[in-house]
Amino acid sequence: MPDHATHPPGISPTPSSLVPASTQLSDVGSNDDDLYDEYLGALAALGGSAGNGRLRDVLEWDEVSYDTIKTELLNQGLILPGRGRGGSVTLAD
Repeated sequence: MPDHATHPPGISPTPSSLVPASTQLSDVGSNDDDLYDEYLGALAALGGSAGNGRLRDVLEWDEVSYDTIKTELLNQGLILPGRGRGGSVTLAD
């Protein structure tokens, strides 16, 4: 059973794995880096580009958590916004 003080429910200790993650960011605390890595790993596994809905489904995150992590990664320049119904994201070079 995972140590919930270290890894919130549903968060794999291997950040880039595609293990489903259902979490609220308020439960995460200092584990944001793990969530960023999980997001980027899932996006890479989908070929480096994906619709927001598809990526959120793969991660199994709620909309608020997904949008929070996505916004931070956009601000850091690690992903780029794309087009499409519902929007999309692409890994930055």
